[in-house]
Amino acid sequence: MPACRLELVLELLLPHGLHPDTEWPPAPARLLRALGESALLEAHVPELSDWLLRQPAPHILAPDEGDPAQVRAVRYLWRIATEDAPPLDSDRLPVEPLALDGAAMLRLSLRSSASGFDRDGVVDPVQALPAGWRCWTPLRPSLPCLDEDRLLPVRAQAEGPPVFMTYRPTDARPRVALMACALQHDDGTPAGWRPGEPVRLAGMVRHALIACAGEDTALAAFAAGHVEHDPDGRVAVIPVPEIGAGHRDGRLRHLLLTVRPEHMQHLAMLLMAAPSPGLPLVDAHSGERLAWAVPLRDPRLVPVLRGWLRPSRCWSSVQPVILPGMDSGQARRTRKLILRALTHAGLDPDLVEQIDFGQTGFLPESIDYRSLFLKDRASWRRMPAVHVRLRLRAPVIGPIVLGQGRNAGVGTLVPCANPE
Repeated sequence: MPACRLELVLELLLPHGLHPDTEWPPAPARLLRALGESALLEAHVPELSDWLLRQPAPHILAPDEGDPAQVRAVRYLWRIATEDAPPLDSDRLPVEPLALDGAAMLRLSLRSSASGFDRDGVVDPVQALPAGWRCWTPLRPSLPCLDEDRLLPVRAQAEGPPVFMTYRPTDARPRVALMACALQHDDGTPAGWRPGEPVRLAGMVRHALIACAGEDTALAAFAAGHVEHDPDGRVAVIPVPEIGAGHRDGRLRHLLLTVRPEHMQHLAMLLMAAPSPGLPLVDAHSGERLAWAVPLRDPRLVPVLRGWLRPSRCWSSVQPVILPGMDSGQARRTRKLILRALTHAGLDPDLVEQIDFGQTGFLPESIDYRSLFLKDRASWRRMPAVHVRLRLRAPVIGPIVLGQGRNAGVGTLVPCANPE
């Protein structure tokens, strides 16, 4: 017989709403930090703070994201077996909410539960929730791969970086799955390519993936991007420029391999057939192996990737976006082509609140179209290219790569400050 389970719920009450810069949903580490600073739990349930720090990441029940000022409550829920019960007595818990600080209160509850979770302790997506609320579930394994995933700190550490966990709403509809890689030399030291060489780097990665397919022609077609009647039935290779992570030189030291979620197994098959160090990056002319693309178990430990795998409402291009059609030069036509590029990338154009575009980039690290290495520049010259900055109505997690070169890492957008 399975052990009886308990639910510990800490409900954060916010009479004045959330601060507009708060991540969504509010991270568990934010709650624990506030509890520690206020000494609230120490005064009422002295041993609970230490108990919470030893527990797995909680589920988060929160309203749909909207105006932060309208958010009035967020619930953090721990699902536990009775033998691991927290050090408190439900009969002695305060009936009224406890004052956390001048702008928030906390309500505690402990109850037994036989529903709402499956036998593995995962939140059932059809459990009863207040109208307009969502349940955010910590992932196992905790690697972010979908556009609605949120990378949130669940606790701070006295030494070292905070502990992060990826959260996904139970009603999420996947847009993209990904695998992150670091570029390394034979001796394990970091390797890097110039900012204008995403196409060259992506080409070497694609050749390595094709080699991994061996004699499997269907898998080789998927790796090469030659799937008949399915232009997006491929692996997209996205070199990640180092921007805003301490280097700020724009060099390419990491990359993402992205596929549609239904193709995750195909990508896994290719990577399992790769040599043990990773994907060998071989120069097409000299045949020399220049580096390895080494898959990462936890991209959250890499600052530049952690920045990409966080939600943002503002995204700005590093390389220009090669538009999917001829441009008359009129702003209305350019805007229409940018919205078409968003659709091709699997994003809803209705998310766009504001579009800025021009020949000059909006970031100091943005590069000019003429600085891009293109294998066949003559064929690309006929296609218009512009730098783009998007302001969205709701935060979206990366990667966002737009335009005709999106499967080769051209048209990369990165999170940026809001244009206002």
